[in-house]
Amino acid sequence: MYSEAMSYRQQFPPAPFYPRFPSPKAWNEYRRSDQIEYEAIMDHNDAVFYAQYGAHIRAQEEERVAA
Repeated sequence: MYSEAMSYRQQFPPAPFYPRFPSPKAWNEYRRSDQIEYEAIMDHNDAVFYAQYGAHIRAQEEERVAA
């Protein structure tokens, strides 16, 4: 699987950053928006993790009380 992915990447390399971002300002704007998107994804993942973890802990506590 890894070698297939690397072969694909060699055949179809990613687009270069320049000229996609023609100036440092454009590059920094991209980085800022990418960071905001990343943080939103991680905030969501955090919420999901703690909801799942909380449900697990509550279920364990209920089992302990019922025993």
